[in-house]
Amino acid sequence: MTNKANGKNPVFPPKPKRSVELTPSELLDLIEYRERFSTEVSAAMSIGVDRMVLSRVMAYGSGSQETVTKIRKALKKAGKTQKAVA
Repeated sequence: MTNKANGKNPVFPPKPKRSVELTPSELLDLIEYRERFSTEVSAAMSIGVDRMVLSRVMAYGSGSQETVTKIRKALKKAGKTQKAVA
């Protein structure tokens, strides 16, 4: 059954947005992080995601909540390590 006024189905509410966006600075940090590794596979493994997932996040700047959380954690850890070395 749909509401003829707006064409929306009252029985099934809209799904919540599942994709989370990285900020522009986080995306740049991710690109720099990726460049530190010889392959995209090794970069993805260090974050804990699949290579295709990392490629998709880098291309579109967004991903699932779980993926973005892993990426942010890896970037934060890498940032602390780099500052400690410098």
